[in-house]
Amino acid sequence: MATIATATLVVGIAGVAASAASAGVSMYGSAQSAAAQRAAAANNSYLTREQADATLAVSTYQNNLNKAVAMANAGIADQNAAVYHGAARTTENLGFEQEARSVMNQDAQQSNIRAQYGASGIEGDTGSPLSVAEHQGYVAQINRMDTAYNTNVAAMDKDWQGALSSYQATLDRETAKQYDYANQMAQWSHAAAYAGAAVQQTTADNQAAATEISGIGQSIGQVGGAFQSLGYDLNMSARTPSPKISGAPPTPNS
Repeated sequence: MATIATATLVVGIAGVAASAASAGVSMYGSAQSAAAQRAAAANNSYLTREQADATLAVSTYQNNLNKAVAMANAGIADQNAAVYHGAARTTENLGFEQEARSVMNQDAQQSNIRAQYGASGIEGDTGSPLSVAEHQGYVAQINRMDTAYNTNVAAMDKDWQGALSSYQATLDRETAKQYDYANQMAQWSHAAAYAGAAVQQTTADNQAAATEISGIGQSIGQVGGAFQSLGYDLNMSARTPSPKISGAPPTPNS
């Protein structure tokens, strides 16, 4: 019986050793797989952050450039508006001056006509001389009215162009604000990308840890099963009687 038990123990220990070796290989494989998962996740996370940084840099540069262009356009539009309004005032002033010269010229002409008629002995305040003077006055007044009308139209046109330029400047400034909002959106997208990379890394770490724990559990189960089998075999060998050898000497009590 001792011989059977000893043989069973030797075989069982060998089985336990084999199971332990297999368990070690399994644990090593699980650890390698977990390490590969972590490395892949770290690489993916790094690439995600690098792409987010590059996207943010490009977006920020483009938005700032577009904002600068929009603000420059607004400044140009403001200058154009000032030029147009200034031209309108200049047109008005020239028109007023032209009207004033027309009045002065009319007065000079009237004085000259009266002087000529007076030198010839003709009364200039009655008859044909008066009609001529009145007609010239009407013509001069109509010319002044035409001048005033054309002056107002030209000034209004320049003021209208100035108003349009001012409106364009306002639109350009509003456009520039949109690029500030675009920069904020780019910052939010960048932060979201970083957060997503962190979540991916955490998920991969958890999966890697689960792989390692699973490998350890399987290895412990293999070794535990080997020990359980060894205990069962030893128990059975202890209950099995040793076989009698033919030709053996009788025992003293036989």
